[in-house]
Amino acid sequence: MGFPQPRLGSEHIPDFMVCGLDSSGPHWHLIELESPKIPVLRKDGQPRQEFIHAKQQIDDWRIWLRKNSQYAQNELGYIGLDADFGAVIVMGRREDLAPEHRERYRELSRDKVEVMSYDRLFEQVTRSARGFRESFDQVLKARPISS
Repeated sequence: MGFPQPRLGSEHIPDFMVCGLDSSGPHWHLIELESPKIPVLRKDGQPRQEFIHAKQQIDDWRIWLRKNSQYAQNELGYIGLDADFGAVIVMGRREDLAPEHRERYRELSRDKVEVMSYDRLFEQVTRSARGFRESFDQVLKARPISS
């Protein structure tokens, strides 16, 4: 289930929240979208200000949820959401990452924050849609069509 631009109180608005559910309960991911035209790293390999700002927003959401998780769950209806959520920053394109900075780029994904390019996001969505379609087709084949 997805929530575009959900509010966390009056001061915080992630771009998206996604909640998956399995036998262990809900799993929340809060997503911050930055520009596909701006690489995560500068030419010297240091993170760009836009990335630093996105990471600070995630830190702010976690701080808010440490103080207000009961409110988020009971009043806003985000059952199971707490400061331990997974976060995703989507920024830049794969082609903008210089080979000599790959290790530094990988280090940006830590502490339940995943950094990905728009290319990777597109690939993941395409794979998910393809898997959904294949499952749906199998269900249709298994069910006789009644007239």
